[in-house]
Amino acid sequence: MSRRVPWFFVGASVYFKNMKKKYWVAIFLIAVIFKLWVFSVITSPRSLDEIYYIECAKKIVSGQGFKTDIIWHYISNDLGAKKDAFILWMPLNSIILAFAGLFSKIYIVFKIIPFLLSLFSFFIIFKTFKCIFPQRNEFIIVASMSALFSLWFSPYLVTCDNFSLYLFLGSSFFYFISRSELVNTTGNAVMIGLICSFLHLTRSDGIYFIVIVLLSFLLSIFTKKGKLNLRSIIIILSIYLICMSPWLVRNMKVFGKVLPGDVKKMIMMEKYEEICNPGNNYNFASLLKWDLIKLRIESMKYSFTNLSIIMSNLIFSPFLVIGFIAFLKERKMIYFYIYFFFLVFVNGLLFPNAYMNGTLWHSSVVLLPFLNLCTFYGLIQFIDFFKTKLFKSEKSNQMHICTIFIVIMILSSIGWTYAFTSQWDPYKSEFLKIGKLLKDDNCTAVVSHYPGKIYVQVLKPSFILPLDSVKSFTEVINKNMISHVVIRRKEMKRYLLDSKEYLKYIKNIGETKNFLVFASRN
Repeated sequence: MSRRVPWFFVGASVYFKNMKKKYWVAIFLIAVIFKLWVFSVITSPRSLDEIYYIECAKKIVSGQGFKTDIIWHYISNDLGAKKDAFILWMPLNSIILAFAGLFSKIYIVFKIIPFLLSLFSFFIIFKTFKCIFPQRNEFIIVASMSALFSLWFSPYLVTCDNFSLYLFLGSSFFYFISRSELVNTTGNAVMIGLICSFLHLTRSDGIYFIVIVLLSFLLSIFTKKGKLNLRSIIIILSIYLICMSPWLVRNMKVFGKVLPGDVKKMIMMEKYEEICNPGNNYNFASLLKWDLIKLRIESMKYSFTNLSIIMSNLIFSPFLVIGFIAFLKERKMIYFYIYFFFLVFVNGLLFPNAYMNGTLWHSSVVLLPFLNLCTFYGLIQFIDFFKTKLFKSEKSNQMHICTIFIVIMILSSIGWTYAFTSQWDPYKSEFLKIGKLLKDDNCTAVVSHYPGKIYVQVLKPSFILPLDSVKSFTEVINKNMISHVVIRRKEMKRYLLDSKEYLKYIKNIGETKNFLVFASRN
């Protein structure tokens, strides 16, 4: 067999098969070097999400609590006048980042926490798949390597967005819920309850994990398999509710309801941009409109296309499907399938706009080890089918395939990272110039399609630009005492800011290559 495979892969596969602790340490150190490189080339926050979490963490450190000066939606229909944070997003990521903020409020310090969490995830994933497949070293290796060389996610796992936290907590959940198949102790139940609450406090769709626990309990009753019993469920639910209750009480006190965001609006929006518009004239009867039905069909298509790209480098997507189907017979993998169902079908059909504008990317990071392993297993199944059925040969050496697969993972991760980081923050210099323009003109508050980026420059309240009408635009300006407007050139017609009606309220005071800066005439 070894004569048919290049010497490098034969030697490396033997190396993986007989791995001792010192070899794992060596591979881990190589991955740390890779992540340190990624850490070093990302020097500024790229997305609104990341800026929001960091700035809210700074507010927490300064003693202001859950407040924000970045208003990126009008989902609560108050046109930004209310500065309470986390109407749609959840607070745990900012709370954890605040610990870094105690030492320094510079970006590189905040990044240390997600950097460490992404490394710790490796050990959790290793333990999880060791529990599920104790005799399959190649499965354990491929799954755990996903935390180190994470394909599309590689650059994002060292940023202050919630990718690394969600991966760490999600992997911890799958470890303890898989462990409950073997031992059902009070400690294990307490950990599951804690982690479920932390996942929910990290992302709104983290609530699915407590639902997974309840479904698993029902399955164990009907199938007579698994060790989750009523006592364990009571402990898990009790811990979950105890940890969630302070947040729910806060929402009731501040917003008058447990879910402060407008759920109906999130379900009924025809375009994601409607999140930037005030008002709620939605009716559930309109769900029967063809445009909303078509939107949900597009959401399903988007799911499978993007999961194929970010989880299996597209060219391996057929193997992802093969492995996904083949693993259905593995009972201990059922928790991954349930989460996949909720993520793709529940989220995708209920909230298609949010789903296609960030939810899928953020929430699917939990499935990275599982879907990466599905791709690997599908590749094995494909190769073995041709070898045994067509060529009447013996099955492949799976460690050889594992070695090749890991090399591809490493090269792909480096390629993805280089491609992303080379254009990580393309408008950085322009926003610096805009910041100077605004400060020189005594900016007090800004409205823009980039409220996060503007806020970082001027540290003044920054609001998202309403899209629906001049009325909303002027109401935001008057209600929040907006002094300036910043918009990209190519979006001028989209926002109608070049119309005479809008220009009654604003005047041009400066520009950059891609942006125009206006001052309010008020």
